[in-house]
Amino acid sequence: MVVFQDLPTGYLVLEDVADDRTCATWQTLVDARLKALGTEVLYLVSDRAKALIQLAEKGLECLSMPDFFHLMHDLVKSYALAIGRRLQQATSSSRQPSKPYRATERARQRLRPANRPRRQSRRGEPR
Repeated sequence: MVVFQDLPTGYLVLEDVADDRTCATWQTLVDARLKALGTEVLYLVSDRAKALIQLAEKGLECLSMPDFFHLMHDLVKSYALAIGRRLQQATSSSRQPSKPYRATERARQRLRPANRPRRQSRRGEPR
């Protein structure tokens, strides 16, 4: 399958399937569509199939660039679960105060008399 898409707009210029996936086959399909639209190709992003590289370099005479989607997908997939697990642990543990904090708060409450108001800072904010 070959898909020619205008990246800025998302417009599908050509989408076709062929059993014979050679440069000549793709060249014939692409040339007809580009001629009908009166446009040209500036660069071709592909999965690095030899026929598509040849189409870009010799047929369309444009820059051939690799598609990084599959590479990035595999890369992210390899560490996403580990990062997600650590993030979940950090989030769940940050919702509960630590033991030293809870102990300090209990001690403060015991030491402060119930009828005594909290002291004010110089700015008028409670301490």
